[in-house]
Amino acid sequence: MTTTLELIIVIGLALIPPLPLWIITWSAWTGRYRRWAIGMGTDICSFQGRNFLPFPLGVFGAAWAVTVLYGYFDMILPGDQSIRLVLTVVWAGTLATFLWWPPFITPAWYKEWLKRSGGKSLDPKHLWPLAEWHEIEKHERAKRQAKARKRIQKRQENAGR
Repeated sequence: MTTTLELIIVIGLALIPPLPLWIITWSAWTGRYRRWAIGMGTDICSFQGRNFLPFPLGVFGAAWAVTVLYGYFDMILPGDQSIRLVLTVVWAGTLATFLWWPPFITPAWYKEWLKRSGGKSLDPKHLWPLAEWHEIEKHERAKRQAKARKRIQKRQENAGR
């Protein structure tokens, strides 16, 4: 008989370790973090010539969670052969995503970037539509100016002492 505490620990072991991977994947998927796309794929992911690494990392996190949960159920239901089959399929699929990521399973901003630049531009400003890039630049410029003003104000305060 399993206890509630044991179940909470197993769920924590299944969900907490892959959480950073899921955050990276979500940031990449929503377009909050886009600069990874201009990298030409890591050694393991360069099969397609484009970088899809954040997405397979999310799949890896899901495979981790499935493995831990199925391992727990294997402990409860020993001798169930379907668990081995499910884990084999999950990890084979995970490995496949590192080698090949289907282009139709990419976020809309990534597809638009590919249409705009053909995926060949290494300039970060091509990751965003032009109007959006100007807004980003304006915001960055305002942040730099505010930071410079604070620095000048701090120097003046220190000089007045």
